Amino acid sequence: MRTILSFFVAILLVASTSTFAQKYRPAEYKVQFDKTTASAWVVSVDEEPLDALKKSWSAYVRQELNVKSKKDGRSALIAKEVTIPRIAESTGDLRARFYTENNESQMAVAFTTGYSTSINTEDSPEEAENLRQLTKNFVKYYKTNSLNGQIAQYEKREKSLTSSYGKNEREQKQLTKRVAKVEKQMKSDKSDENKKFDLKNEKIADESRMAALDAIMVNQKKELIAINKTIQQLRADISYLETLFAEPVAKKNVGQ
Repeated sequence: MRTILSFFVAILLVASTSTFAQKYRPAEYKVQFDKTTASAWVVSVDEEPLDALKKSWSAYVRQELNVKSKKDGRSALIAKEVTIPRIAESTGDLRARFYTENNESQMAVAFTTGYSTSINTEDSPEEAENLRQLTKNFVKYYKTNSLNGQIAQYEKREKSLTSSYGKNEREQKQLTKRVAKVEKQMKSDKSDENKKFDLKNEKIADESRMAALDAIMVNQKKELIAINKTIQQLRADISYLETLFAEPVAKKNVGQ
């Protein structure tokens, strides 16, 4: 019972707070990568686990860019001497650093083309924009996968809980029929005092079980309602991500 209530309370906390703490807009800063300082796109990713971000980034760049990242110190990943046409024609190192600042997870993405040179908005605006888009698209990828993962967990719990609720409901119906049958037997002239005594105890036990089932099913019903609301909120959050990450369409002048 305590586990069910704890789970229910946790769901309410998730459902009652906004999933999004930031707008996930990358900003350009100078960032220290091991022994190299580079211009990088820095973005806040709520309070996401840094290890999860690293793992997801590694999978993302392999999937999207066909490059393999490896550790670069304690807090960073690097894909060395790679050519990524989606970012730039030149060969360089794709770097990503993950750290915590003001209790929020941060990631910085840079593309260094030399020991002290890197893509930046002043010297290479087009390439810098490509890198910004990569950073932004990764955050969308990560957050969407995270939300879909939460939905899958809640749906799994919902399926299990629905099955358990149905089982309890069937047992309750069987007990109701059995109690009615026992009551009929207790009123029968064919039952002697000893038999009636046994039937009475049987009825008390069945009614006690029915009361326990009632309490369990009430909590299960509440939890199912809360899970459903949470799933709806998570799906709404995914839809919100689509609008949040959509790039504004440039307005055309009349006559163009």
